[in-house]
Amino acid sequence: MTTPEPHGQDNLSGYDLEELATDAKLCYENYRRGHLFIISEALKGGELLTVARTKVLHGDWQPWLSLTGIPRQTAHNWMSLYALGLSAEQIQEQGGIRAVLDANRKSRRPVPAPAPTSEAQLQDALQVLAASGEAVARVKRDYYDSLNTYHRAQRSARRAYKAAHKDLQEARQALAEGKPNAEAALAKAQATIDLIWDSNLSF
Repeated sequence: MTTPEPHGQDNLSGYDLEELATDAKLCYENYRRGHLFIISEALKGGELLTVARTKVLHGDWQPWLSLTGIPRQTAHNWMSLYALGLSAEQIQEQGGIRAVLDANRKSRRPVPAPAPTSEAQLQDALQVLAASGEAVARVKRDYYDSLNTYHRAQRSARRAYKAAHKDLQEARQALAEGKPNAEAALAKAQATIDLIWDSNLSF
């Protein structure tokens, strides 16, 4: 990347318009290449983070992200940018990262419905609003039911893990003492622990 030598104002005063245009054009070309590089890095980072997001266990995303040094909002922006499927050149042509993300957010905002102009339209709007409220209430109920179910499963897994860990310690002691069936008990306890861990329940 070639950059024109910096000039003081006194030095530039001796340049004619053609020379000034040549240096200004070179500065702009370097700026565009640098901007394109930044966009490309953001896209690559968004791809890496998106793949990592599918591999990180529940509850471990923020601790993992802290290892990268990337702020949470930056990571969110990079992944959103990558999800759009645009090339770095397309993003640059549309005004850059911020402009593309802002346009995407605006496009996802619901368009407000026109105000009712008659009593019948008002009643229809109220019925739709009531139905929407009921739908929201159902979603909330389903969410809290699912959350309670998850927490119950989590508590059960925690109790099972403690019991299996105790069995594992006892089986190891029995194996050390040469007691019969100790190996089978050890294998069973270890299999139970592995099964609990594979359930992806954070506890």
